[in-house]
Amino acid sequence: MDSVLKRRRTLALTAGVTIITVSGALIGATLKSGQQTSVQEERKKKQGTGELDIEQQIALLETTRVHLVMQRAALEKKIAEVKEKANRREELEKARMEKIKKLGSGTAVK
Repeated sequence: MDSVLKRRRTLALTAGVTIITVSGALIGATLKSGQQTSVQEERKKKQGTGELDIEQQIALLETTRVHLVMQRAALEKKIAEVKEKANRREELEKARMEKIKKLGSGTAVK
């Protein structure tokens, strides 16, 4: 009788764990599917190109292009400034090293 109870208990626990696992997987899949659907709907709202005619789409793309060109120019300017700073630092470091060499080779401390 004792072994029958153990088998039933094991079976009940196994069934419970299986049910919980399966239901968790189904709920997770449902939530992910719903999230993907809402993300796709949000993208469509942001783009809105499906409701615009061709002239409006072209105007939107041209505006976006102008904005991106301005961003590119600003980034190129920043890159040039960073390179200029790096060159100045390199020149200062070379000058400092030359100064150290001159001081080191000219006089020896006894």
